[in-house]
Amino acid sequence: MRTSNLLSDATHIMLCVDLFDADQLSSNLIAASVNTNPVVVRRIMSKLKVAGLLATVSGKAVPTLTRKLENITLLDIYLAVDSANLLHVDELTNKNCVIGGQIGHTLSKYYDKVQRSAYDELAQITLKDVAHDLTLNK
Repeated sequence: MRTSNLLSDATHIMLCVDLFDADQLSSNLIAASVNTNPVVVRRIMSKLKVAGLLATVSGKAVPTLTRKLENITLLDIYLAVDSANLLHVDELTNKNCVIGGQIGHTLSKYYDKVQRSAYDELAQITLKDVAHDLTLNK
């Protein structure tokens, strides 16, 4: 099973934007902090901008947060960069099998419950909480 680190990287980027000085906010410098490629950082930042979490000025490497840390949740960030369901039902099971024909529908209701619970939890955690835990709060 493939896992995604987009939420982690996007949260890291958002905290960099909040904490670092303007001259440290190029995708190259943020990428060095995240330990990834600058192209990945630009892609994530683009998604955050589309979601209204980051503001940028064309031609300048000075992104800003559009809201205060306490008004941005991990759910906001997750939905901006990686809104895929956490759990996935195998759609290729044998539909003629007594289990294979029903397992997807049966598991879906449980997976939906887990998804809602995860979303509820992510909605309770703000960037300010994360910054505080990292002792980065301003």
